Amino acid sequence: MDVMGNYPIYDDPIIELLELSLKSNNFLFNDEWFIQKVGTSMGMDWTPYYADVYMAKFEKEALLKCPLKPHTYFRYLDNIFIIWPHGKDAFSEFQFFLIHMNQQLNFNLLSVLIRSII
Repeated sequence: MDVMGNYPIYDDPIIELLELSLKSNNFLFNDEWFIQKVGTSMGMDWTPYYADVYMAKFEKEALLKCPLKPHTYFRYLDNIFIIWPHGKDAFSEFQFFLIHMNQQLNFNLLSVLIRSII
């Protein structure tokens, strides 16, 4: 404990526990246990947090590298809201760019073109 009454934080045990959790990706299906070799198995309490951190890192890198940027970009869990001011063709290129940034991610994109708001 330091003079302020705070306990030190040791990162190594936390990192070891995270690595163990991520590498021991087991799940139960039809009363049989499996280990998932690629990706993160769903149903574990921590997977939404891990997915959120992963997507935040992916988005930051992707949005820095893409040649045209969305006017607005919000994500909540696995839903993304984008306002795209660059036209339909450029949006198709943006979709292609995201998909090829990381081919392990699956983007199902629905675009709605609104020409004017009254």
